[in-house]
Amino acid sequence: MRHPRPLSLALGFVAFAGWLLFILACTGWPAWSPDGKKIVFPYVDKKAGSFGIALYDRQKKTVIPFYLGQRSEGGSEGVPSGAQWSKDGTQVLVYEGSESSGRSTIQILGFPVVDRYPIHSFSVSGNEVVDVPPLAEVNGSLYLPFNGITVLDLTTWRKRDRSLATRTARLFAMGERVLYLMGPEQKQPTATDAGKVPGTQAQEEKKDAPAPLEFGELDQNDLFQHAWFTVTDHQIAEFAKCEEPSLGAVPAVDPGSERMAFTLECKAKPDAIVVLDRRGLQQVIRPKAEGNFILTSPQWSHDGKTLYSGIYFPDNPAKKSQFGIAEIALDSGMVRQTPVTKFSLAADEYRTGIRVSLSPDGAMLATSTALMEGEQDIDWENAALYIVDLRDPQRAVTKIHPPNWHFQAADKKKTP
Repeated sequence: MRHPRPLSLALGFVAFAGWLLFILACTGWPAWSPDGKKIVFPYVDKKAGSFGIALYDRQKKTVIPFYLGQRSEGGSEGVPSGAQWSKDGTQVLVYEGSESSGRSTIQILGFPVVDRYPIHSFSVSGNEVVDVPPLAEVNGSLYLPFNGITVLDLTTWRKRDRSLATRTARLFAMGERVLYLMGPEQKQPTATDAGKVPGTQAQEEKKDAPAPLEFGELDQNDLFQHAWFTVTDHQIAEFAKCEEPSLGAVPAVDPGSERMAFTLECKAKPDAIVVLDRRGLQQVIRPKAEGNFILTSPQWSHDGKTLYSGIYFPDNPAKKSQFGIAEIALDSGMVRQTPVTKFSLAADEYRTGIRVSLSPDGAMLATSTALMEGEQDIDWENAALYIVDLRDPQRAVTKIHPPNWHFQAADKKKTP
C-alpha cells in the first residue's frame, strides 16, 4: 500500500502515551452519502499516475473518478487522502495533504454535488498532522484539531479557533455533540530546567510516567473542554489484562447510550475491543474467533447490540491472508465472519489503511482495498470497493473495481 508522505506521520499522542495509535495514513475509508445511494472512496489510478477519490453510484452501478491528485514521491505535491459527504448531502469534502521542510499542510476542498462548482477550500500548515476520517461534523460545521481546535462553517467557509498551547486533541461526533480525547500537557524545557541536578531513579521514573488522557465534551460555543474522565495506559492494562495496550484511532460511537468502542491491541494476544462511556472504562470484549487476528476501527449497529469490524488473519507475512467482516456480539463476544478478500499487509498498515463503514440505514457495510497496489500486497483483481449486505442471510459481497481498472488489468496482462 502506498502511503502519502504527509499522511504517514504519527500524531502527538504517541509521545504522550505508548498505547495510543494515532497514525494518519492513507486510510481506505469509504464514505456513504446521507441517502445511502452513493459512496466515495480513495483509490490508486494507474492510468492517471496518481491517488484519487472515486464516486460509486449504487443505482446506476457506475464508478467514476471524482478527484485526482498529483502523485509525488518527493512530497511537494498534494495527495488526496480521504473524503466524506457533508451531512446535508450537498458537498463532498476531500482532504489533501502535502509536506515540505518538515511542515505539513492539510487542505480541505468542498465540491458541491450539483455541478461541482464553485469549489471551496480551507488549508492549514503546522508541525502536527490532523485527524483520520471521518472528520467530526456537527450542526453544519467541521470540528478540526488543527494546531488547536478549529471550527469550519461549511456554508460560509469561515473559521473560528482556539489554541490548545501544548496540548493535542482528537475530535469525534456523537450525534449532535462533539467529544474530544485530549493529550496531556507537554511542558517546554527551560533554562532553569537545564541547570537542575537529576533526581533519583524513582523520581525520574515517576516524572516520566505516562500522563492520563482526558475524555470529555467540547462546548460548541466557546470551544472549551468539559471533562468526563481521565485514563492511563496502566489503567487500561489492568482493566483489560493486556500487556502494552494500544487504543485504535477512531472509536465507534453510540449516541443513545453515550458509549464509545475502541479496538485494543495487546502484546502477544489477538485484538480486543474496549467500551467506555462518560464514567470511564466499562467493558472489554475479546472476540471468540480462532487464530491470531487484527481488527479495524469498529462500527456500531443501529440496535447497539453488535460491533462490526474488519478482521484480518496475518498467518504468514510472505503470503496473502484472509480478510473479512466480523459481526461481534457485545453480550457474548461471539463472532460471525464473512470472507471478503485476501491481501498482505503489515499490522500497522492494516490498522490505519483498512476501514469499514456502515450505511446510513444500517443495512450494509463497505470496505475498500482500492489503495493497495503491488503483486506482493494484493492480486490486481482484488483491489476494489466491497459492499456486504447485512440483510442477506448469506451476507452477499459485491465487488466494485475502481476507475481505470480495465487499464490496470490490461497493463497487468502485458507484464511478462
